Amino acid sequence: MSSVSAFAATDGNGVRIRLPADDVTAYSSLATELDAALSSVGVAPTDVDLVLDLGFVETGSVSAFAALVPLIIPTLPHVNKWRNLVLLSGAFPENLGSLTPYVPGAFARHAAELWRRVSGLTSTIRELGFGDYATSHPVAATVSGPWRSASNIRYAEALTWIALKSNMDRIRGNHTFFDICSQLLKSTPSPLQPPGFSWGDGEFHRCASGIGGPGNGTTWKAWSRSHHISTVVDRLATTGAP
Repeated sequence: MSSVSAFAATDGNGVRIRLPADDVTAYSSLATELDAALSSVGVAPTDVDLVLDLGFVETGSVSAFAALVPLIIPTLPHVNKWRNLVLLSGAFPENLGSLTPYVPGAFARHAAELWRRVSGLTSTIRELGFGDYATSHPVAATVSGPWRSASNIRYAEALTWIALKSNMDRIRGNHTFFDICSQLLKSTPSPLQPPGFSWGDGEFHRCASGIGGPGNGTTWKAWSRSHHISTVVDRLATTGAP
């Protein structure tokens, strides 16, 4: 806490306080603990981004949190003074093991649904920022030793992600990524946005044409995350919802 206080005093950018789900739901002691944290770090609420991180959410927890969180927000200390108040959660599955190679699957964007429901009930109190874990599971997987996954795309749409993976082809290796990009591009209708929509979409179109290299597990995630972020920003700007 002393280190955070020193950095905050030096750079003047304020701080972020992240409350995991256990802290959010223990709201009877939340006010006391938040005020203690502010005092320890030496910042005012107006210099703090307060993040309510609910972690992984699915159908059941969305309903539970959508009922509980709107009751908690009005009880937050300094509720109208925080620089930003953000509702953060994630809904992408831990892995794509449930998918059949070359058969598109869909996963609901529960984090966006949760934000819409909570925001709709708290809009008269204050603006609620949106945060999610994009195309990753909120809890990072622990991997020991070398790990290789089938090529895959995790493609955000309005309410779902379309997910598509190849098989584990030991001969063609990562070049199977070309196949799934081409499959999505040739689908009727194609879910792919134009190449200029995001850095990731440009790479998906390039790979669909078999140009350049196929990338690897790190770049596939980065390209999917790039498209996801552009989708969320575009939807917030045009519809007011992520």
